[in-house]
Amino acid sequence: TLVPNAFYYAPVLLPFALGNGVVAGSLYLAADVLAGGPKALAQHRLFNGLVPLFGPALGATTAMLVPYTYPLCWGFVFPWDDSFQDLTMKTIFNVSTHPFVSSCLSFTGLAAGLVIHKMLEPVILGLSGWSWP
Repeated sequence: TLVPNAFYYAPVLLPFALGNGVVAGSLYLAADVLAGGPKALAQHRLFNGLVPLFGPALGATTAMLVPYTYPLCWGFVFPWDDSFQDLTMKTIFNVSTHPFVSSCLSFTGLAAGLVIHKMLEPVILGLSGWSWP
């Protein structure tokens, strides 16, 4: 399983986690500013208010944009390793826009955005009837 061996894999995953965090954080910051804050952003929902709009949308957008950050993040975390030196944006575009890969990226991002939105919404906005500082 992954858990006992996560210590060995963590350094390799760091550049990808860094890219994901930067892209997702930037997109959420821009969406919050444009919408007028997290409360205004959370009001946009689908299916009679059951499904949030922006969590899944920003998750899918993050998943489609983040592969372009991987070569830069790899070089930032491992400056001595030139494994991705020849990886061009054209190559990333060709791989990311392949129908199979783009559908995997977008659906995974959509699902992750939905789950993360549902988990963080009560923490950020609070719950009705509970006092929130």
